[in-house]
Amino acid sequence: MTTPVSDDALQLKEKFVPTPMMKAVQVDKPGGPEVLKYIDMPIPVPAAGQVLIRTHTIGVGKYDALVRTGRYPWPVEYPEVPGISMTGYVEAVGPGVEGFVAGEPVLAWKFSRRCYAEYVACDTHEITKLPNDIDMEGAVAIPDYQVAWGMLNDAADPRRVRVASINGATGGIGCAMIDLCRAAGIQLIAICRAPNKAAFALERGACLAIDSSTEDVGARILDFTKGRGVDLMFDQLVGPDFRDNIKLVAPLGQIVTFNALSGLPSSDLFADLRKNMDRSVSVRAYSVHVYDPFPEERVRIAAEVFKLIEAKAITPSVTLRLPLGKAAEAHRMLDAREIVGKMVLKP
Repeated sequence: MTTPVSDDALQLKEKFVPTPMMKAVQVDKPGGPEVLKYIDMPIPVPAAGQVLIRTHTIGVGKYDALVRTGRYPWPVEYPEVPGISMTGYVEAVGPGVEGFVAGEPVLAWKFSRRCYAEYVACDTHEITKLPNDIDMEGAVAIPDYQVAWGMLNDAADPRRVRVASINGATGGIGCAMIDLCRAAGIQLIAICRAPNKAAFALERGACLAIDSSTEDVGARILDFTKGRGVDLMFDQLVGPDFRDNIKLVAPLGQIVTFNALSGLPSSDLFADLRKNMDRSVSVRAYSVHVYDPFPEERVRIAAEVFKLIEAKAITPSVTLRLPLGKAAEAHRMLDAREIVGKMVLKP
């Protein structure tokens, strides 16, 4: 015999609407690539001042690995959905948001993360509108160009630079720097750790590629510059022997560090600089977080990058695509330094 359903139960059933769900990648605690879990979670509801974006392409980079491993110098609360860059289409807007149209293509550069997902809610200041005819995959690399542009033009003065160098030259920021230096008429020495990466850097436009796994980097730099050294050195490794870089920089040249993946110097940096006063080298530790209180500065840099794209002086592009569900494999490749160029995830 069937038990009759009360009117209250029927009304409750009619009111119940299942929460819309999406796929995302979450880190419950710091660790290796295996901590990246492909899970279901509710689609975010855009709050006041936010836009909900349906994801097209997600950028992958060192920043994500630092967040995953707990090594990022800014606070991260776990569980966390990593990812700071994505392209997609406007799905909905929160209260008080104007000027966005459903289906409009956009780029998000989101330092509050959560881009490893099928939908992302972003504050309006984190969003850049994109032209309708832009390559949505390549556009996800634009934040790499914004970082590189800031390093070259704000942290340094390109008017004083004839020859520059960068290590990790075939990652996202390295590729962007090769393109930007080529566009500015600056000779860039690309420092890599494998023959295939050196070949890639030369094809991209580097004037010299050095394979640090088999070659003496310092000797090659001094030989190429006829003993003068580079005018500008971009260094994401730093490491205990950082002082050795000073001898590779030209008089009144500059070293811009933008990470310290190999650790900090083992010696007194100021004392090392004083010992090389005949070169009068300067050192700057750069981070894009310098612009956090000044979102208008990020807008300024984005505008400069888009000018170069429109002039076809640079072409942001992607070299490797993996499904979002393979994020752990993407990070394994990232940790193993297997990536050449820009890697992305596809939802």
